[in-house]
Order: sequence, then structure tokens, then C-alpha cells
Amino acid sequence: MLPKKFRMAPPEPCGSPEKHRAAPGIEKLPPARQFYYIFAHRLLMKLMYAAEKKTPPEKRSAQAAAIVETYGTCTDFYDETAAKRLVAELLPQS
Repeated sequence: MLPKKFRMAPPEPCGSPEKHRAAPGIEKLPPARQFYYIFAHRLLMKLMYAAEKKTPPEKRSAQAAAIVETYGTCTDFYDETAAKRLVAELLPQS
């Protein structure tokens, strides 16, 4: 078991609980692996935020600007219309 100061709370769900999934299949992992998975994700996001924050606002891409704007908030970038269009193209018409 990890010392208390190194334990992390699970991520807060965004929106409705049935829509929220921290990562597909993470609930099947043992708790220690879940911790390292979440820790690694948070660390990489923090590093990406720090790097993007250093770039001047006028030189940031749209994706970089979205990362800087939404870092630390509960955000969902899922676009249902794009997903429906992709499904329509991939599945054969009957």
C-alpha cells in the first residue's frame, strides 16, 4: 500500500456518471495500477500545459489554446456529430 501522502483521489466525474469513464477498462486494473495510470496521465497533462503556457498566445494552435483554457477543469471534447458522420461512412448502408 502506498503512503497516504502519495495516494490520489479518483478523478471527479464530468457530467452524468453513466457518460463518465476515466479510461476504458481502468476499473479492471488492480488499484495500484489504476493509481500509476492516473498519475502518469496527470503528470503528462501538467507537462503539456506547462510547455503550452510558455508559448505566446498568438503562436498557439487551436488545440494548444484549448489545453491552456481548459486545464484543471472538467471538460469533454466529444463531438457527437463527427462520430455519427464517421459511423455512417464506415458502416455499410443497408
